[in-house]
Amino acid sequence: MQEFYTRIFILAISGLYLFCFFVILLSTKSQLIGIRLQRIDGQDIAMKKIYIIKMGSTFEEIIQEYGDMEDWIANYIDDVNVSVVDIQRNETLPEIDACSGVIITGSHTMVTQEFSWSLTIEKFIRRLFTNKIPLLGICYGHQLIAKSLGGIVDYHEKGMELGCVSIQTHKNAK
Repeated sequence: MQEFYTRIFILAISGLYLFCFFVILLSTKSQLIGIRLQRIDGQDIAMKKIYIIKMGSTFEEIIQEYGDMEDWIANYIDDVNVSVVDIQRNETLPEIDACSGVIITGSHTMVTQEFSWSLTIEKFIRRLFTNKIPLLGICYGHQLIAKSLGGIVDYHEKGMELGCVSIQTHKNAK
C-alpha cells in the first residue's frame, strides 16, 4: 500500500511542473507583473491574487508527511498573494476582477460524476476564460477546464492511463 501512495505522490508532484510556465508568466521573484492597482498618487489600493481552487485532498498518509495539494502548489509560487478556496467546504469563489490567475487542483472524484460543487466551478471557469484570466488545471482541474470549454471528458475504454503518452495537436487547436 505504501508503494501505491508513493506512486500517487510522484504523479501528483510531476503535475506540478506543468504549472511552472504559469508561475513564470505571473511572477518575477516576489512581485507579480501588472496586477497592482494604484491611485494617482502611486499608493496601492488593492492587489489581485493567485487563487488555488482546492477540489479535494490527497491521502492522509501523504498529507502528514508532505502536506496537501494546495501546499505543494503554494510552495512553488514566489508570492504572498496566494489564497486557497476549498470548494468542497462551500468556501466562496473570488470575484473575477480579484484574480491574477487561478490554479485548480486534483481530486479523487471524477469530472463525470458532476457534483454540484464541480458544476459551480465550470461556470467560474467559463467566466475566467472570457475575461482572459490565466488558468491552470492539474489532473481533475485540467479535465474540468476541458469540459467547461466544450471538451469531452469520459471513461477511457482501455482503463486508466498513466505515464508518458505521445500526443498530436489537432488542426483546430492551433
